[in-house]
Amino acid sequence: MKTEKVKNRQFETMLDKKAADVLKKVPLSNNTVCHRIDDMGIDIIDQVVEKCKASGTFALQLDESTDVSGEAQLIAFVRYEDTLEMNEHILFGENYRTGRF
Repeated sequence: MKTEKVKNRQFETMLDKKAADVLKKVPLSNNTVCHRIDDMGIDIIDQVVEKCKASGTFALQLDESTDVSGEAQLIAFVRYEDTLEMNEHILFGENYRTGRF
């Protein structure tokens, strides 16, 4: 409860009381923030896939690497032309174990 009062005072200082009251109504629990970040990530991937489809041609590059903990990582990069400009994005990165299929 004390943390909420401090945050509300910070909002009032930076903005005004009316804006602070509006911000208090925005749900920002850990789960809410996590879900919103996941939704944004899914939206970005959907946009990249749609741009690849619209481009008509694209290049897919896979790269295997090992992170600092020794876990194998598979990363997929995609390149495509968008309005006469080449774009490159990481399509996904996943942990995987070698030798297990």
